Amino acid sequence: MKEESFEVRLGPGRMTVVTAVILFALLSYSLTSNMLTPLLPGLEKAYDVGSTTAIWIVLVTLLAGAVFVPSLCRLGDVFDAKKGMVLLGLGALVAGGVLAAAAPGLPLLFVGRALQGIGLLVFPMAAGVVNDEFPVLRRKLAMGMMSAALFVGIGTGGVLAALLVARSDGFRLVFWMSAALPFVALPFVVAFLPRGRYSTGRPGQWWREIDLPGALGFAVPAIALVIAFSKGADWGWSSPAVVILFVVAAATFAAWVVVERRVAKPLVDMKVFFSRPLWVNNSVAMLGGFGLVGGAVATSTFVQLPPVAGVHGFGLSAVQGALIILPAESMTLFVGPVVGYLSRRAGKGLFLTGGAVVQMLGFVLLLTAHSSTAAIVVAMVVVGLGSGSVASSFGLIYVEDVPPEHVGRLFGISPILANGVGGSLAGAVFAAVLTSHGVPGTRLPSERGFETFWLIAGAVLLVGAAIASVYLVTYWAGFRGGDRAMARRERVLPTEAANVPAATADQAG
Repeated sequence: MKEESFEVRLGPGRMTVVTAVILFALLSYSLTSNMLTPLLPGLEKAYDVGSTTAIWIVLVTLLAGAVFVPSLCRLGDVFDAKKGMVLLGLGALVAGGVLAAAAPGLPLLFVGRALQGIGLLVFPMAAGVVNDEFPVLRRKLAMGMMSAALFVGIGTGGVLAALLVARSDGFRLVFWMSAALPFVALPFVVAFLPRGRYSTGRPGQWWREIDLPGALGFAVPAIALVIAFSKGADWGWSSPAVVILFVVAAATFAAWVVVERRVAKPLVDMKVFFSRPLWVNNSVAMLGGFGLVGGAVATSTFVQLPPVAGVHGFGLSAVQGALIILPAESMTLFVGPVVGYLSRRAGKGLFLTGGAVVQMLGFVLLLTAHSSTAAIVVAMVVVGLGSGSVASSFGLIYVEDVPPEHVGRLFGISPILANGVGGSLAGAVFAAVLTSHGVPGTRLPSERGFETFWLIAGAVLLVGAAIASVYLVTYWAGFRGGDRAMARRERVLPTEAANVPAATADQAG
């Protein structure tokens, strides 16, 4: 095993400030990322559009992220421009939010929402800076808190959206907020965030570093799957449009793998992409995203249904429905740093596998005990504990188990897989299950439909735990040395005249 020579260039106080700035920047992105969906009826009325067009206003953000973010992350890696890319992401959030809030018609609204998709840059590029500049323990704690900030922001945003549902202009307030928060974050990032390191050389022409076939080869399958999962229930799963989308996704992905193996400067190195840590991590990210997104949507929907025979909901308001699932996101605030700290000794595989198992147990609780709000809150706490463990673990795997020059672009792919593909699949399965389980004589979904979905989600997470165990078995040495069984960093006291070494991470396995 190689050891990574690592010079600590930031003092403890500076690292604390940098962590706080990154957390605020991530909150400015995540807080509004989940707020628009509940407000779509007001948007439909304001622009006189149907539900199909309105849902595209949500999807275009994710689709723009799939098209642009991996390539921009590659540029951030190659040109040592991680800080610049964080600023670009925040700037895109500001510009997109202003355009969307002031848009008099759909064209400008779509442009604004697409710009906001570029804001996805903030998370992977900030993670790249942390990986470059923080020693082992501080890096682990920071990554845990960063994962927590994303989930807490999404959960809190859901509560705020519920408060705005009654306002016809609620969606415009969301757009203004999505511009204001990153605008406040910008000067702090400029002042305090370091640039990062690990130069691989500075090519003279940035456009020669863009792998257009690679960018399209990743974006097309992701977009096709998101559309198929989002619209399958409406169009019919055996309809020609859905079948074609699945065929396009499979064929394009296969072609992408072949092409990326042959180009000189690929968007994604296939040897790294299909290495054990990454294929396990990407799979668990999608399945874990299915569990978290599906669990939140299903549980919130269930408690808002009326307490009538066959349904047995609780008749809660939209705000109460958002609050009852908030523990699932909030628990990551506790779990993230704890997992980061303990993984230094116990390894990440234990928490990746165990987190998926705990998530599954949360759905078992929902399935067997959902007759009171107290029982559901307890189940959501358990789901949150598992989700926080999984999120923190796969975040650390992205930054620690691959060469540093690949961290940004690979981490940029992860939210698209987890929230885009995994979350869309959860929504599709949820819609299909509820459609087939209704209360006779009404338009209400039945309690059995929710129980069926919770059972499916638990099974999906069990598969996720089995896949995660591959990482656990592969890195069994983690039980007897934690991350010392993988890449290590030697802490070197900073000196003013010292040169910064260009280091590469040791990739295990």
